[in-house]
Amino acid sequence: MNQRLRRGRSRRGMLLPLVLVAMLLVFSIAASLHQVAWRASRGAHSQWDAQRGTYMADAAVVRAIAGWRADSAAATPIGTPRVNDASAAGGWRTRTTTMRTGPLRAVILSVARRDRAAGTADVDAARTKRVVVRVVSLSPPTLPFLGAATLLGPVTVGASLVDGRDVLGRYDAARDDCGPRRDTTSIAAISAQSIATMGAPRLQGAALVASPAQLISARAQFDSGFALLQARATTIPLTPGSAVPPYPEWRAVVIRDTGGVTLSGASTHVGLLAFDGDLTLRGTLEVEGLLLIRGALNASQGALTVRGALMVRDPAVRGSTMGDGVDARYAPCLVGRALAAVAVPRPARFSLWNSP
Repeated sequence: MNQRLRRGRSRRGMLLPLVLVAMLLVFSIAASLHQVAWRASRGAHSQWDAQRGTYMADAAVVRAIAGWRADSAAATPIGTPRVNDASAAGGWRTRTTTMRTGPLRAVILSVARRDRAAGTADVDAARTKRVVVRVVSLSPPTLPFLGAATLLGPVTVGASLVDGRDVLGRYDAARDDCGPRRDTTSIAAISAQSIATMGAPRLQGAALVASPAQLISARAQFDSGFALLQARATTIPLTPGSAVPPYPEWRAVVIRDTGGVTLSGASTHVGLLAFDGDLTLRGTLEVEGLLLIRGALNASQGALTVRGALMVRDPAVRGSTMGDGVDARYAPCLVGRALAAVAVPRPARFSLWNSP
């Protein structure tokens, strides 16, 4: 009997450690499963936040394109960022930076962050950050640049100075902001339907007589481009005999046709200046950027200075006159910056994401 009791007690003494080991094993398995589930939940939560952050940043880029201010973009020098901050629901914040990288190129960078809500232990939310970068091309109305002075009708040229070269450092660096990293291209000095002289023109570059096919194509291009330009620019009337009113730099301005405009005073404009009709110049006109004239130009009695490009449509083919006081010098970066004021952004087919 005593021997049986001793064997029973021995069995009970072995059972307790086995139960403890089994309980410890079950606890370890449960803890491991809980850890796996917690990590999976945390990973899914982080992935969801990351996806939301990408959507937030991409939406900010779309808003920047939809609300594009062409005049502000043209007025901002290349390489100078414009920053806009915005807040959204759920603690999200976006910072959108827009920067022109060329006369008609830009980059939009958007950073989305999610701040941790007060009183929460979700430390991952404080670290959520997504960056979206989109390359944008600025598309202005298409115009036919055939020379530093493009005249789609006949022209008579006096002792004018017309230079079709793009000379680095010729102009104010604050305006001609391409700097040394640029495509230095030169074009013809003058291109017209026919060219007559009444003196000794000083031309740096070729004097080209456009072919009939070139004229047909260029005139159609000018007409469609000018109509689009009018819709995007600031259009104003002008009393004959007055000067062009002052506008902020790099603004696109169209002077409405009043049966022909005569400028007898002193006028200056930086940006794009267009006349919807004939222009007779008896005073002085200085333009840095682009000068467009839908009618004919008569600059036989005044002084005209253009740093950029000059274009004359002359639909009635009455002929234009460039007298001794005309000084036109080609500057493609000034032309591009002037056109940026009437350009719309066209995003590239790809975007770049960065997930720090």
